[in-house]
Amino acid sequence: MRYVKGHGLQTRSRIIENASSYGLRQNGADGVSVVDLMRLAGLTHGGFYSHFDSREALVIEAFTQAMDRKVVDWLKIMKGMPVEGAGRDRRKSAAHKDK
Repeated sequence: MRYVKGHGLQTRSRIIENASSYGLRQNGADGVSVVDLMRLAGLTHGGFYSHFDSREALVIEAFTQAMDRKVVDWLKIMKGMPVEGAGRDRRKSAAHKDK
């Protein structure tokens, strides 16, 4: 089966976005597996290593993306601009409730 040009990059971006926004944010770097991260992206774990050299490589990219988003949010706050998702529910995950 042939994929359209850019399919691999779109898939990689989807994996990173889901890991950054949901998987790692809710469970931390040690609390989520490759299987879980790929499931969040709607994929099976079999193709993971065609997109990343290691689980750690994905974790680094996902954290980098999350931090980049936060920098943009802080810059918007400093300029008095609205921040996307500012009113969302910010309850702590089960792992962070006791802290």
